[in-house]
Amino acid sequence: MRNARGAKSKPAGLKVNLREAGLWTAGLLVALVAFTLWAAREEQKASAKSRNWPEGAPLTLDPARLTLLLFVHPQCRGTEATLQTLAHVMERCAGHANVTIMMYEDPALLAHWKGSPIKSEAESIPGATVREDHLGAAAGFFNVSTSGCALIFAPDGTLLYRGGITPALGQVGDGEVLQTWLLDGQGVRHEPTFGCSLQGIGDHS
Repeated sequence: MRNARGAKSKPAGLKVNLREAGLWTAGLLVALVAFTLWAAREEQKASAKSRNWPEGAPLTLDPARLTLLLFVHPQCRGTEATLQTLAHVMERCAGHANVTIMMYEDPALLAHWKGSPIKSEAESIPGATVREDHLGAAAGFFNVSTSGCALIFAPDGTLLYRGGITPALGQVGDGEVLQTWLLDGQGVRHEPTFGCSLQGIGDHS
């Protein structure tokens, strides 16, 4: 088709199709950018949640010292070694951190464990407070699922360490990981946890 000057002109249908294609492509790019930004924000939120003191946690973060949380199951065969290791550490580091031992508690299954030697041993550790964790509710806030897992938080809520404190299941250690953090304020960020599931006895690491 030629116009009045003899030049070829594009068919009207082709112009419309090109315009629609352009609009569709632009819309797709906008959606892609929006999704990318959303995914990045969600990843940042998830990362912050795993790194920092969880909002609404039923425990108090110490604003002046390190906060050490130790989650244990009274029936796990690795718990005694974990508590003995913590006791060794606290003999040298008492006062350097706010230490809480969270002991899994289930009225239906563990009523006979109230007042057990394990709980008494935990309560005898100097500088440590023992609290019952009903059905692992507090552990859930901190994404902890294994007995023997320790968490160390800085006063601003930053997670400094997550992991176990014994060299193997049921083996007492010197607690060097904890001592380094409590005395020097630095150390490794993660070690394997040797213990049973907080929701059921089944040894794993």
